[in-house]
Amino acid sequence: ENPTMLFLPFEQAPVGNNMMLVRTDRALADVAPEFRAAMQQVDPLLPLRGVQTQAQRFEASIADRRFAMQLSAAFGLVAYLLSAIGLYGVVAFGVAERRRELGLKRALGATDRVLVGEVLGRSFRVGVTGVAAGTMGAIGATGLVRANLFGVPTFDLPIYLMSGSVVLLSTLIAGWVPARRAVSVDPRQVIDT
Repeated sequence: ENPTMLFLPFEQAPVGNNMMLVRTDRALADVAPEFRAAMQQVDPLLPLRGVQTQAQRFEASIADRRFAMQLSAAFGLVAYLLSAIGLYGVVAFGVAERRRELGLKRALGATDRVLVGEVLGRSFRVGVTGVAAGTMGAIGATGLVRANLFGVPTFDLPIYLMSGSVVLLSTLIAGWVPARRAVSVDPRQVIDT
């Protein structure tokens, strides 16, 4: 279970990049000059570079992954905005196609509240279908991004609930504007055309 290990003197197997760790409770700016002076006493020809804290080394070690995740988040935000714009366009087109129907219902006595509720109900059903399909796709894709997830479970229910809620809220907002525009039209103008 434990792999066999062999320790060699540095002179026998020199490594290109060596590190020395110093544990202290003082700030790096206070310790670095003293550390450099002590190392110069040991070997004046020893080049010292990259003196940094463990936190700085950790940040540098994950910088590439952090950039990839920030880039993914930016692409995700752009994708969300494009989908919200597309959703608005689809709902607005659907309401425009049903303008005569909505005008006729209004002329027959349907209130604005009923008509807006009908349009929002259709929009909400489209949103629920999209959230369900997106959630299934996200669950399937977690295996692909698992290597970049640090301490995040494969199935994180709060994240799925929050993202689904944002999409459904966007769906309702996308449906609200065309619905209000449709019910503000005079039924006589819509029916005559």
